[in-house]
Amino acid sequence: MNASIRQKRKKTSKASTSDFAAAINKILSSSVKPADRNIPILSRSKGIERRIDDAKLEYRARKAINIEKKKLADKDRIKEDFTAIETERRLRKIATRGGMTNASSYYDCYFKFLS
Repeated sequence: MNASIRQKRKKTSKASTSDFAAAINKILSSSVKPADRNIPILSRSKGIERRIDDAKLEYRARKAINIEKKKLADKDRIKEDFTAIETERRLRKIATRGGMTNASSYYDCYFKFLS
């Protein structure tokens, strides 16, 4: 049984080699339109080209939509100004002092009222 399988394999490999050579020879000897000369020989299938072009177009459309979404999301965001950080720190300190002063004066008034 193994001998018959080996013989079949040898026969098919010879036949497939000659078939492959004939197919390649046919492809390479085919006439090419001047418009299709830029396209490689093995990728002349219009269906595949259309699918690739459609995929590229969809990718560009999705990318444009994502850019628009990001622009809309960033539109209302306030970007931090790093030049004003020191000023903000000083203002916070002043506000804290003012808050402490207000609290102490409130308690002073409260205790004066009670006594």
